[in-house]
This record gives sequence, C-alpha cells and structure tokens, in this order.
Amino acid sequence: MLSFYTSKIREFINNPRIQFYYMKNLNIWSKLRSSLDVIEDSEQAIGFYFRSDFPAEIGGRYLFLYGLFQALYIQQDAFKTLCESLEYPWEVKDNKIVSRIRNIRNDGVGHPTNRKGLFPYHFISRITIEQNSFEMFSHKINKKLVCRTIKIQPLVSKQKKEFVKLFKKIINQLQNQDRIHKEKFKRDKLEPIFSNTHYFIEKINDSIVSNSGFKFAEINLNTLLDALDKFKKKLEDRGESVTIHYPIQTIYKNLSYPINKLSNYFNFKKRRINSKAEKIFCEYIEGQFLKLQSLAKTIDEEYNTIT
Repeated sequence: MLSFYTSKIREFINNPRIQFYYMKNLNIWSKLRSSLDVIEDSEQAIGFYFRSDFPAEIGGRYLFLYGLFQALYIQQDAFKTLCESLEYPWEVKDNKIVSRIRNIRNDGVGHPTNRKGLFPYHFISRITIEQNSFEMFSHKINKKLVCRTIKIQPLVSKQKKEFVKLFKKIINQLQNQDRIHKEKFKRDKLEPIFSNTHYFIEKINDSIVSNSGFKFAEINLNTLLDALDKFKKKLEDRGESVTIHYPIQTIYKNLSYPINKLSNYFNFKKRRINSKAEKIFCEYIEGQFLKLQSLAKTIDEEYNTIT
C-alpha cells in the first residue's frame, strides 16, 4: 500500500523541472531517493513477517521479532528524512501512535539493557512469543517488574495507517506548490517566441539567393539568436534550464554549427559558401526552430494543466 504513494512521489519529483530543483543539492536529492527506497524496502520486510510461517525454534522467533521491529523503526526514520527532503514539517515525536511503536522497539529490541528514564531494563518473555503477540517485562527503578502484552498486528496496521495519512498530506503539499508555480507562469507563453521564425529565415534565404543585403541578413540571423536567448531566459525564470529538456538541449547544440557558418559568411569572414550549402543551412535552421516551437507549445500546455 505504501508503495502506491512512493510511486506518486517518484512520478512528481522525476518531472524535469522539479528534479532540476532538487538536484541543485545532491545531498537532498540522494536523501530523498534513499528515503523512498527504504520506505518500500521496509514495507516488503514487514509484509514478509506476516506472510511467512513463524519459526518453531525460539532463536528463529527472536530473529523474526527483532527484524520486524527494526523494520518498523527504519521505516519511521525513512519518513522523517523524506519529510526533511521535501520540506514538510513532521517529527516522530509529534505522532503518539508512531512514538509508541518506536518506544516498544527501543525497549525490547533497540536498548533493552540500558534505557534512559524510569524503566531502564527490559526483556521479552521467550515462552510468550507468538507471531502476533508477546509479553515484555520492564524493571522500574527500585520497583517491581511491570508486564505489557504487545499485540503486533494492530501496531503494524496503525503505523501503516498513520503513514498513509502522512503521504496524502505530503502529496497535497507538493501539488499545491506545483499549482502555485504554474499559475505564476501559465500566462507567459513560450510558443510565440518562435512565431516569426519563417519570416526571418525567408529574408536570410533571399539574401543568399540574391548574393546581397548581407547586413540585413545578419540582423535577421541575430533576431533568431535573440529568440534562443529569450527562450532560455524564460526557462530559467521558471526554475528550469535548457539542459534538463534533452530534446531542447540537443536542438541548441545542433543549431550552433549552421548558425555560426552563416554568421561568418554574412560578416565576410569567409567567402564563399556554395549557395546550395547555404540553403541547406537555412532549411535545417528553420526545421530546428519549428521543433523548438512545438516543444515550447508542449510546455505551455503543461503549465495550463493544473491538478
């Protein structure tokens, strides 16, 4: 059940823009991924406890019991670090149910022979260990033993229930943050940046065909470069980058060579390119800009999709 929610969070943080935000700090990104992995892994361990035949041998029973409570404890720590990574305020101590399970683990499994507080010494009665219950005795300082019967299945169910509620709150916060971000930028469209590409390419091509007007051709080429810069800047304003969108990054790299060739030609730094080659450069540049326009439209549509 918890893996359903970890998948939801993975889907969210693997969005290129959101992943880029968290990967600015690789420690946070690593903590986030580790937390999700451990939540899933500990759920598998807990599930195995109940799916398996309980050992007849007492050593096996202790091993199963120790492993179960350690898995519950590890899962709690993983949720704590998950919340830290996602900047969601949550502590184990703030949840009575989770804190109680943690204390049972610390008493019987974590530090049974040297606990701080009124009950420093504890032991699990071996003859009472069953798959779903056991008795734990605790020594109160200068007092007699106190016995507790621990019902296992209700504890595990309660922890899972608390973590499902926590997951829902975390996901709701992430969705709200995404909604606010999209609302801020959804009216600032990216597609129109490339709306006049064909006109500028046509003017550049006219200069090539007529072998004249290179100054105006250079101006039009620079206008295309300005469009690339503007698009890049608008992405950065949104907390994104050309580098996080692989198709966009590829287009920027592919445009560098033909644009540089035409720029050199218009500046008289190199005479003369074969006119066929120049036309091919123009056609290629236009094709790449059309792809950029399509990708920009896709981003615009994503910003209009608010969950």
